Amino acid sequence: MIKKFTDQNFDQEVIQSEKIILVDFWAPWCAPCLAMNPIINDLAEKFAGPIVVGKINVDENKITTKKYGIMSVPHIKIFKNGKVVKEFVGKQDFEILSNELNNFCEEENNNQEMKKADEDNINNISGCCPEKDYCDIDCRPDDDKKDDIEIGCSCGGNC
Repeated sequence: MIKKFTDQNFDQEVIQSEKIILVDFWAPWCAPCLAMNPIINDLAEKFAGPIVVGKINVDENKITTKKYGIMSVPHIKIFKNGKVVKEFVGKQDFEILSNELNNFCEEENNNQEMKKADEDNINNISGCCPEKDYCDIDCRPDDDKKDDIEIGCSCGGNC
């Protein structure tokens, strides 16, 4: 589904979002913009979920258009965490935009995997007593040396 962005909702829907968002700045009188409609629709369908795809009419939303320096259409900007990370001016092929969005998806997946690995490492500190519910050892993320953890263990576990 394609989102409709306006001057009124742009800040909340795009700038304050943590998602990756493709914004198509377009005009109804612009032939290349109209030619891009099926491409934008296909991108919205292909990337539904991880990426938000939306359009903003430059004639009806002059504040946002001016703020982002849109001088010609079609003009596509990709936002991540509220900041422009990539832009394209003029009619673009589906493959070019799709490849770019795939790159952002892969980068986002890698970031999430790294975050998950960091969380797993904190929860499974090497050398932390498996009997930590009964042990008098405080297993903290800053206890990264097994020797520090072993001192004083009275639980009989395998510290």
